[in-house]
Amino acid sequence: PAFADKIIEENEAISLTVNLLGQGWKIKWSPASLIACDTCFTTSIHAIQDTTITISLSHESGCSFETSFRIIVQGNILIEIPNVFNPTSIEGNSNWTITLPNDYLINEISIYDRWANKVFFSQGSNTASWDGLFQGIAVLPGVYVYRLKYTNESGVVNLKIGDVTLLR
Repeated sequence: PAFADKIIEENEAISLTVNLLGQGWKIKWSPASLIACDTCFTTSIHAIQDTTITISLSHESGCSFETSFRIIVQGNILIEIPNVFNPTSIEGNSNWTITLPNDYLINEISIYDRWANKVFFSQGSNTASWDGLFQGIAVLPGVYVYRLKYTNESGVVNLKIGDVTLLR
């Protein structure tokens, strides 16, 4: 049996079953502290951080097999994305800025106006900042849609889509 890496949300448990033909097999899941039943062929796993799960199988004939897979927990890092900014503000908040943790990478971030025109694009860093300009001209106040594609520390690509309100 082989399991692909699993991506779960924070505080989510997953159920897994190892299906084997024939009799005489024993199973051991580890780390046992995360497994509801570490000697059962069907069990649930509750991980609160990224973890490698190992399954060890042994047969009464003496054969043994071991495999591992990763559980990647999303939500461990809170990514804060502002939902409003004012480019004319003198008290700060004059740029729409997102900063991801150092080991994250913004693959691409785009911001679109209500007619789906791309008014901002950035890539290749862990931070991006928009000043409310498009080709050097101030855009109109309103609601803009962003599309953020980023890679986390585990190499998993994530997508966040949302909106930001620009005030003047």
